[in-house]
Amino acid sequence: MDIREVLSILENLDDKKDKIAKARTKLEEKRKTITGEKKVSFDNIDSFFENNATSLEQITKMSESIDLLEKEYDTYFWEAKAAIFEYIFKETKRRAEEKKIYKRYQKKLRIILDAYDEIQSLKKDVEEIHKGVVREITQKHSLAVYRTEVNPTSILPFLNPDISGHMNFSKEYHEIKEYLGKE
Repeated sequence: MDIREVLSILENLDDKKDKIAKARTKLEEKRKTITGEKKVSFDNIDSFFENNATSLEQITKMSESIDLLEKEYDTYFWEAKAAIFEYIFKETKRRAEEKKIYKRYQKKLRIILDAYDEIQSLKKDVEEIHKGVVREITQKHSLAVYRTEVNPTSILPFLNPDISGHMNFSKEYHEIKEYLGKE
């Protein structure tokens, strides 16, 4: 499927919808004519209505026929809706591939993952520094009654997974920008 086919489907859908709307309008006009109500605003509709209705019974049958036509339109509409979405998705993906966006995306993801691994390594470095500071003091004094634990996340506060191992990067993103003075 290409863009011409998509546009053709959309145009075809619009035409069918317009025909159904015109048919309903013409049918209502005929119903008003038969029941004595006078209000005519369209005079050029398909030959389906030309001297076709002379009784309310015929109007009802014509209305049922239009209902069936409308159901057929609805089926066509839903099929077209799926086909159009599929075209838009595939065409967007094709053009993204054409511009090598996936390769650039993968490259940026690798950079992010490498940077994340480096940040986790820095947190381990903070842990080692912490142990060194505590060791240095305990060589001269007992720290048994003092609080000595320092969590690396209190020194390096960002990109820390929660207890389940997940991160809320969208929330942290703004906090990191603020921390770095970019907002």
